[in-house]
Amino acid sequence: MSKVENTKKKIEKEHGAFYDSVIGLSVEDLKKNILIYTKYMQETIVAIATNPELKKVELKLSEAKKPFSDKIKEAKDKIKQLKTFVDKSICVEDLEQQMIIYAMDQEEQKLKMENDPSVQDAKDELELIKGPLTEAKGILQLKITYLNILISEKSGFEPGYRVEE
Repeated sequence: MSKVENTKKKIEKEHGAFYDSVIGLSVEDLKKNILIYTKYMQETIVAIATNPELKKVELKLSEAKKPFSDKIKEAKDKIKQLKTFVDKSICVEDLEQQMIIYAMDQEEQKLKMENDPSVQDAKDELELIKGPLTEAKGILQLKITYLNILISEKSGFEPGYRVEE
């Protein structure tokens, strides 16, 4: 199913009031609606980017992940270094064993990070603050996409192939 079909179905199924309010509008009115929703989208993006509480929680999450991220980065760097030696045919078997050890350590750190209570708490707190804004942004984008589809169809173009106006 194409993006156009998916968008139409999702709007009709999940946003019936919006669908009912725009389906019969003229191209000019649809463009006015795109402008309104685009402004809301920009306000939402700014709210996400500038929310001080959100910044604080993102920092908290980053700090909670740091010990794990540092070890993951260290393992990646070591694997990269070992790979260059393996490519030069220096102690290949031993170095490949070391690469396996570092790769496994890297994956262990990812799992530990995922299960760490402080990381989980920070993720939950971040989702609590950022979730509604992210959801609103997604809904606004869906509505803008749908309005664009309607404008294209009412103007006689296949969505995505409209000639620039």
